[in-house]
This record gives sequence, C-alpha cells and structure tokens, in this order.
Amino acid sequence: MPHARAPAPAATYPAGVTTTGDLGPALVAAAEALDRAARDGEPGGGSPGRITLTPVGEPLGGSRRSTVVRAAVAAGSAHERDTGLPEQVVVKVFDPATGGEGWVREAAALDVLGRGAGPGGPSSRGGAPAGPAPLLLAAVAEPPLVVLSDLGAGSSLADSLLGSRGDEAARHLVRWATALGDLHRRSAGLRSGFEAALGRFGGAAAPAVDSSVEMLDRAAAMLTEQLPALGIVPPAGAVDALRAPPTVTDACALTPADACPDNNLEAAGGATTLLDFEGATFRHVAWDAAYLTVPWPSCWCSWRLEEQAGAGALRAWREAVLPAFPVVGTPAFEADLRAVRARWAFVSTAWFLERALAGDEAPAAGAPVRMPGRRALLLHRLGWVADLDDREAGTAPALLALARHLVERLTALWGPVPLELAPAFRRTVHHGPA
Repeated sequence: MPHARAPAPAATYPAGVTTTGDLGPALVAAAEALDRAARDGEPGGGSPGRITLTPVGEPLGGSRRSTVVRAAVAAGSAHERDTGLPEQVVVKVFDPATGGEGWVREAAALDVLGRGAGPGGPSSRGGAPAGPAPLLLAAVAEPPLVVLSDLGAGSSLADSLLGSRGDEAARHLVRWATALGDLHRRSAGLRSGFEAALGRFGGAAAPAVDSSVEMLDRAAAMLTEQLPALGIVPPAGAVDALRAPPTVTDACALTPADACPDNNLEAAGGATTLLDFEGATFRHVAWDAAYLTVPWPSCWCSWRLEEQAGAGALRAWREAVLPAFPVVGTPAFEADLRAVRARWAFVSTAWFLERALAGDEAPAAGAPVRMPGRRALLLHRLGWVADLDDREAGTAPALLALARHLVERLTALWGPVPLELAPAFRRTVHHGPA
C-alpha cells in the first residue's frame, strides 16, 4: 500500500510490519539504485552517499509481505542536486521469506508500464505517474524493493465506500473503473514486454505471465480437500470444469490482479492511480471487470454495491476499454463475464471456507464494522451462481450443481446471512443486488 490512506483492518492485515529503524540497509540500496537510474548508467553512478533517502513519518502500510515508507531524497552536492530527482519517493521493501513472486511481478509490471519515462524525465520531475499506475524509479533485487513516485496524500475508493455519501461513492466508483479501463487499454499489447520483464527480474525462476491458470488449479485442489468436511462430493466434472479456462473472447491485458477498493489513491484534484502490483498478471480483462459484479472477490471491504452505482461503473470501464477491445460490447463478452464471476465465487470459497466454518470474527466493542463476514459474502456469491439459468450460465452444469449443494449445506449450518450494501449506499434507495 504505497501511499497515504486509511489502513486496512487488523483482522485482515495483521500488525507487525517492519519499523523504519530496521530499513537502513534497504534505504541505502534504494538510494544507490535511484542514483544509477538518474544517471542512466553513468560510470560511478550509484556510489554510496551520493544520494541519501531519509524516512518521512511512519510506514504507510503493507502486510506481512512488504513494508512501505515515504522517504525524502537528498544529494551530496549542488551538482548532484541537478539530477531531476523528486523531493520524495516511496520505497516498498518485500520480505524475502513471505513476499513470494511479489517483487518480480510488481517490478516487471511497473517497468513495462512506465518504459520511456525514467527518473530524469518530465513525469518523474513532478512525481506524477506515466499512467494509471505509480512510476517505477528504481528496483533492487537484494534486498527486494522498488522505488516509486510519491503520489502524496489522498483517499481511496474504500474510503468512499465506507463513508456516508452514496452519491460521492458512486462517482468515485466511476473514476476507479475508468482508471482500470485506462490501464487495460494502454497495456493491451504489452504481453511480450511483460513476459520479457518477468524474465529480466525473475531469471530462471520467472513466474507465469498469466497467473489465473494456477489460481484456478489451486482453488480446485483446495475445494477437493475441503468439501468432504461438509459431506459434499463434487458432481462429476465439477473440479475439471473449475480448472478449465472460462473465457472464449480475446481480450487480455496487464492487470494488478488485486484491484481492491483500497489499492488505489486519488490525490486532491488528481486522477485515480492503481496501486499494489505485486500480483500483476496478463490475463483476460473479465477477471477485473467482475470485481464490480462479484463484488471485490479478493478484498476485505467486499460489501455489496448499489445496483445502479455498480452498473454505472461497469459502463465507465467498458467505455474506457472499448477502443482496444471492441468485443467488450458484445453478448460473447457478457457470457465471459458471467463465467468469470462464477469462477470467482468458487475461488473465494476455496480461500475463505475454512475460516467461515470456524466462525465470523466479531469486531471489537464500539469499533466500526469495516468488513462483512465471510459467511455472508460466500453465500451471496454462491447464491448468485446457484440461481443462474442453466442455458445462460456460460459455465458447466456440474459447477451450477456444486454451487446449489454448497448453498443448501451452508444455509443449513449458518441460516440465511445476507450481504449488506457498502455503508455509503445504506441511506440511498436500494434497487437490488449488484
């Protein structure tokens, strides 16, 4: 979470991020890399002490996988201060033990998105990103870290959804969807560039360009292990159907893969910038568009969207991406979107089922309820799949049957647990589920 915004709830992102005092060696390495990048490979660039980074304030956020800090940039002489470097940057340091593919994917994605706009260029002088993502100023493999443009303070879409103004939340949702569509449109032809960047940063262990294949395979394996505890035997073909690619249209782009309402920043008077590319992948755009219909399959603040607000945001996304992918305006894409939404229901069930069976964690006394219970979101998602007409589902009948078995069994265990609207929409007219 590279920029100033409200932190995610402790129940989802446990405390324990590294303190700024532990980041001395990482900031030295980041400063040397920033020096090299600013001098564009000039001999002697990157010498210790020519540029220094000093932490500003407390860590901006993060998780067990990373720590994110703002740092002031200082140079050792008047000559060195003419490099065009910004006054402040954001440094994201990945934990080698828990970060997994995060550093490789984030560095590769931001590298290919910002190629041609280096630290001395006009974009970086103002600290502004080259597009709907932060500008990558430098990357270091040991310790794994990235140095990013500092977007300043601002709010996220999550702030608006958790607020009290439905009209503002709806407008913010449209701006977010437009930024996401802008990213998809700009990156439509970047598959080979992203693959090459993954190779540069990841070497022989470079991760797959499209992580959705592994995600579906893992979800199928997890459900195969979990369902017997509910007394459910998956219908024949259900597991294989979950592993199969759900889309038939050709509409793939680079995506952060975790486009949650808090993984973005809207500075005062500025555009929405998408953050957290540590899961970046090149996949079908329906996987991201479905974040507005599931909604928010991988997110903590996954409240239901007011119907008209969600539909308006989806229209805005479609308008932004249509020049690159005319197919998003066709019935074939609508079928892909339904099929992906159904897959998200099963993938998130695999992620959250064990914890939902163990019980929903209640918020502390007097604390605001910032996230829905997992039982509500699972029943909402699986219930939508279970209610699909077999003829229009765009997915295997075996998966529909599995969803119906799960809804019946989980409702018997928990009773009906409705998923509420996001707090901002609870005072507006309710037109039905998004």
